[in-house]
Amino acid sequence: MKTYDQYIISLTSVFMATIVVLTFFNQTKLDLYLSILIGEYMIITILFTNLQPSSRRALNSVSAVFFVGFLALLAVNSIGILLQPETI
Repeated sequence: MKTYDQYIISLTSVFMATIVVLTFFNQTKLDLYLSILIGEYMIITILFTNLQPSSRRALNSVSAVFFVGFLALLAVNSIGILLQPETI
């Protein structure tokens, strides 16, 4: 089996397992799903470091876009927490 096939199968199986587990626990927050899936994508991509350089560059650019999206989610959630009125 080629490395690319192993990479795709690994991503697919981990994503599917994550979505099944989160659905089982009745999670409905989209930011939770995105955060976990982005983290899993980056971890699996790092584990497959033996890809060709051109494929590696493409995956690194996708990782950069996902990381920026993760930072945007983090910023939006942080602002929401900071602007929340205090209740005692």
